[in-house]
Amino acid sequence: MAASVARSCCRVHSRVVFRKTSYLKASLHCSPSRRSGLLSSLYNRGLLKESFPEHAAQAELPDLLRSGPQTVYCGFDPTADSLHAGNLLAVVGLLHFRAAGHDIIMISPNALKNTSCRCQIGVYQGCLQKTGEEVYGLTVPLVTTSMGDKLGKTAGNAVWLNRDKTSPFEFYQYFLRLPDNSVERGVTYLKLFTFLSLAEVEKVMEQQKQDPGKRIAHKRLAAEVTKLVHGKEGLESAKRYQMIKDGGVRINHQRAANPEQVLVLGQHILSNGLSLIRVGKRNFYILKWLSM
Repeated sequence: MAASVARSCCRVHSRVVFRKTSYLKASLHCSPSRRSGLLSSLYNRGLLKESFPEHAAQAELPDLLRSGPQTVYCGFDPTADSLHAGNLLAVVGLLHFRAAGHDIIMISPNALKNTSCRCQIGVYQGCLQKTGEEVYGLTVPLVTTSMGDKLGKTAGNAVWLNRDKTSPFEFYQYFLRLPDNSVERGVTYLKLFTFLSLAEVEKVMEQQKQDPGKRIAHKRLAAEVTKLVHGKEGLESAKRYQMIKDGGVRINHQRAANPEQVLVLGQHILSNGLSLIRVGKRNFYILKWLSM
């Protein structure tokens, strides 16, 4: 599944190679037609920004990708124990290549000693080691904050992919709180960060325009990206924290507003060892604490 692939991408050490195995949804299985239209699809999504050498990449790379499975490489700085949201577009780009039947490599830039791969993807133009064959580079857009600052670990505002550094709830909240112009701009984040079809993206954006107050696009974006990085369990966990924040949970008839609230004996736990939990308007639970 894509989620398990993305989670394993969160930690970068020396070298990780992902082979062609079934993942994502069944609709994204490897096929010649998917392979032949891969680059145009990525450009249409806004996921690719530039290619180099410009003429060779545009004229020859599509034929190379159509000729059979290739190896695509992306290098990451291994000085941290986790990738962050600023790296996510490159990871998504790699997963698109993998869905088309290609092998992908994630590696520290200094650790690639043997370069059989002829295609590199990343935020900046880099250099593949010369092998006597033509090599190609593709760049993805640089993700920035609403203030135009680079979203990365050196900026002091990193959103990490490792749940031990940024919880699924915090990760979900980050994408849920993105400014409208980030979600609704021409190249919507739904095209960049998710694997939704372009037709589905347009449908969601039309719903967003009809009733912006419901923030339908924001919620779909947060859900899809959280599920990609943290899996279904992580998304469900984030939504449970969100329900508490929205006031949908009450303990002994008192609204619980803080997901990190410590349960206090006498307030949340009655003297008889019971707690009455209400979730939403109709779901009631009685908890019996075995030790207090």
